[in-house]
Amino acid sequence: MTRQQLIEEVSKNCSFTSRDGVEFIVKLLEQTIIDNLIKGHTIMLNSFLKIGIKATKPRKFTIKGKKFETKSKAVAYVKVSQVVNKKIQKQQEVNFLDLFASFPIDVQKKYVKEAKRQIEAEKLKLQ
Repeated sequence: MTRQQLIEEVSKNCSFTSRDGVEFIVKLLEQTIIDNLIKGHTIMLNSFLKIGIKATKPRKFTIKGKKFETKSKAVAYVKVSQVVNKKIQKQQEVNFLDLFASFPIDVQKKYVKEAKRQIEAEKLKLQ
C-alpha cells in the first residue's frame, strides 16, 4: 500500500471533509516517527508494532585477497506484534476454508479422501 492509497483509505473511513486533512496527519505522523528515531527513541504502538534503531557491528571481510572492514551503523527495524500476526494467520485460514467450501461436494470428498490416505501413509511410516 502506498502513502496515497493509505490516505485514500483513511479518508474514506473518517469524518474529515477533505483529503488534505488526512494527508497532513499522515505526513505529520511520518515526520514525528522519523524525528524520534533520529533521536534514538523507540516507537511502540502496543498490540500493533514496534519501530526502533539498532546498531550493527563492524564487519571484516576479504575480496580477492584484499581485506575490508565496514563501520558500525544505525539501522531501523520494525517488529509486528503477535496480536497482528495471529489476526493475519486467522484470516488466511478462514480464506482457505471459504475457498474449500466453494468447491463442489464431490471435489471436497476427493480431497478429504486423499488427505485421509496421506495421514494413514504417514502413520505407517512412523511405525
